[in-house]
Amino acid sequence: MEVDDVDEVFDSQLFMKGVFDDSASEMSRKYGLSFVVVPFATTESKITIKVFLPEQRIPEKNHDEVIAALKANGAELNNETWEINDIKHLDLLSQYTSMLKEVESIVFDPGLIENGVYIQPFRFISSQRKMISDILLSKADSGHANIDLYAEYLGKSNGFLSMLKMLHLRQSVYEIVVEVQHAESMGGILAYSDHSTNWKRESKLPHVNNVEDYVYAIYSGSKTPEIITDTTFIGATESKYISTIKNYKIYRAFFGDKLSSYISQLMMEEHLFYLRRWSEWSAGVLNIHFFSGELFIMRLTKIMREVKEKFPNIDFAVKEVKMVYTPQ
Repeated sequence: MEVDDVDEVFDSQLFMKGVFDDSASEMSRKYGLSFVVVPFATTESKITIKVFLPEQRIPEKNHDEVIAALKANGAELNNETWEINDIKHLDLLSQYTSMLKEVESIVFDPGLIENGVYIQPFRFISSQRKMISDILLSKADSGHANIDLYAEYLGKSNGFLSMLKMLHLRQSVYEIVVEVQHAESMGGILAYSDHSTNWKRESKLPHVNNVEDYVYAIYSGSKTPEIITDTTFIGATESKYISTIKNYKIYRAFFGDKLSSYISQLMMEEHLFYLRRWSEWSAGVLNIHFFSGELFIMRLTKIMREVKEKFPNIDFAVKEVKMVYTPQ
């Protein structure tokens, strides 16, 4: 089975479902709760997850009982959202990342626990897509203690935005585009990207310590920044060529730029999470795309003010805010 790309590079989509014996799944089944699950990478290259539940999504009829259950499981309330860190018994990710440890082409999207069922989407970005999908689909029904696990494919031309509909999220999702002029002063790859360079960049996973781990798609007709290919700049382990897909040369790299990293750091300090972040560089202009919920919109002015104070020499502004998903 071949998993087809949509949106040029970054949007091929599979998802897996599992029923787990853990606290979040148990609360979801008992109270009809819907948790957003965000996978994170640790410094040991392992996967941990955080589970989020907006306060306003707690049913009124058993509100106090749910709050007591959340606190009993170590949840903390930040910015009107309950957060449970590191659900150790939710083992779906570790099973599959161990099988795919040699594959540098998988992006973990946020998942969902609803009515006790955990749904975890993945996106694929390399010539190894067929191998990945074959492994996932062949291993999905292999069985695991306390887990009913299977994989499904969303179908051709169904990517990230279709994933939002498939998850049936109970909150609206917005795309926020930040346009940056004179971004080359931010260092990293931006310092080596000129007007003849055209690339897209996807964050593979948020990192708990904000370490950068990206997939770059360099347009074949444009100049490849030296920092990507010349190990005298970065060291042999900082960049890895994956493959060429359509009109893009695909690299994995552990460096980005100060601006994107700082915005992500501010969001973490505010206990905000984003569903997706990707960037594009074209004609000397950087555009950063965030997909997030209403809380990020509410705190956007504060975050942008702090960014301007930190980096007074660049010219940037919010270019666009649009709703890309609304609950049905």
